[in-house]
Amino acid sequence: MQEQVAKSKSLNEVFSWLKANNIKFATNAGTKAAEQLPMELLPRLHQMKDGQVSLLPNPKGLLIVQLVASQMAPLDLAAATPLIEQFNLNQRRSEMASKEVAQIRAAAKIEYQGSFAKPEGEPKAKPVVEQKPAAAVDKGVSAESVSKGMAGLK
Repeated sequence: MQEQVAKSKSLNEVFSWLKANNIKFATNAGTKAAEQLPMELLPRLHQMKDGQVSLLPNPKGLLIVQLVASQMAPLDLAAATPLIEQFNLNQRRSEMASKEVAQIRAAAKIEYQGSFAKPEGEPKAKPVVEQKPAAAVDKGVSAESVSKGMAGLK
C-alpha cells in the first residue's frame, strides 16, 4: 500500500487502485484546525507539503491523506487558553481513569460459580492433543481442514 501511495500523483489514482483491487474504503473530506486533529497525526501532517498524499497508520486501519492546502493560523492567548485548559482537563481525566482501572484490576478476584466452578483438588487441564476425526475425513473433508478447525478450538 505504501508503494502504491508513493507512486500515485493524486488521491484519485489511489482510489482507482483500491477499487481495481476490490479493497473496501471510505472517504471523508473536510477542513480542520490543528487543535481538532489527533495529537499523534500532527507531526506527520506538519511535514507534508500542499497537494502531497501520504499513508498514515491508524488503530482502525490506514488513513490515506491528501493535504490539499494549509495555512498558518496562530491563535492569540485569549483564543488558545480555553483549548489548552480543555486539553489539560482531558489528559488528567484520562490519567485518572487509567489509574482507577489499574487499581480495580489489581484488587479484582475472579471466582467461577455454578457449573463453571472447578471442584476442589482438580488437576490442571491437560494439554489438548490434536485429533483428526475419521468420520470427517471419510466424508470428503481434508485432514488439513479438520486440523485447522481444531486449532481454533484450543
